[in-house]
Amino acid sequence: MKKYYYFLLLLLLTPAFSKAQVHNAENFNVGDEIHYMVCTPPDSFAYGGMAVIWDFHAVQDSGNGQHTTWVLADTTPASGNIILSPTPVLNAAGSKVHKTSTQSTLVMAAAPPAISTYNAGVLLIDRNLTYGLMDSNSYTSTVTALTNTLTGAGTSKIEVDGSGTLKTPAGTFNNVLRVKRTSDNIDSIPGNTIRNYQVSYLWYDSSHTAPLFRVDSLYRVGTGFLANVSDTSSTSQYLQALFPAGLNNLNNNSIQAATAHLDDKGIVLNAKLETGAAYVISVFTINGQAVYSNTFTAQAGLQHINLNRVLPAGNYVITVSGINKQDAPTVIRVAKE
Repeated sequence: MKKYYYFLLLLLLTPAFSKAQVHNAENFNVGDEIHYMVCTPPDSFAYGGMAVIWDFHAVQDSGNGQHTTWVLADTTPASGNIILSPTPVLNAAGSKVHKTSTQSTLVMAAAPPAISTYNAGVLLIDRNLTYGLMDSNSYTSTVTALTNTLTGAGTSKIEVDGSGTLKTPAGTFNNVLRVKRTSDNIDSIPGNTIRNYQVSYLWYDSSHTAPLFRVDSLYRVGTGFLANVSDTSSTSQYLQALFPAGLNNLNNNSIQAATAHLDDKGIVLNAKLETGAAYVISVFTINGQAVYSNTFTAQAGLQHINLNRVLPAGNYVITVSGINKQDAPTVIRVAKE
């Protein structure tokens, strides 16, 4: 009887676990802006399952303050495509993503002088993710670099293999799904081949269209004259902020030496400002919602800003812009306990 009870309990619990879902993955819009901080890789991350706690809060920011900023812009000729480009946009560098109502696929990757195109597209992420989801496809590819054109084919696969809680330097996120994404592609011209095998681990929740944390690795091996581009590398990044279209654009040079403390009394700002000059200070939630904006006149030393409200605990992004100044805004990430 006891065995039957445990079996019945398992049947009752299994549907509840299987309903872990994310409904907003990679649902980018033109004008969105995504900010990542490059960081040290976690000690361990390649484990999945249900009710997992991925604790990456102690990863260290890159020592040189290396940020990644993506600006999403219109593109032609195919409707439904958007360009993900690092700012500033140089020589049309970036990735062209084709969007449908359910899925996004990579159809072009431009890193001048090389341009890669993928027919049918490399799977990125389904719009709606559910724990246990698996999908795969095949595609053909063309790589153009200077006077050389390589052709080939590959396969891509996504697998939602984990659900639980994620901790990063930007905060703690519940109801997170982890996706393992792979792409294996071989291109060649007579006597020369190149293989790109990419593995990415990406963590999503329903409140953000971009992954909260990502680990991307590349194994590239070439033969013939392509042997000199062989490479093995990996990067880790965590999401700092996602600014929806319509918010003031912030460029990659906007990170300046500044700190801030946020508590129930307001903001204490330590930044290099011109005494007597007028500035605008704004506060955003980590997903880009504006919660405060006002002007102030800089004093010598620390700036004390009274918000006239108490913000809930969480992670915020503070921007400071000089009025009638051409300088890029100062951007500061803070956590309020």
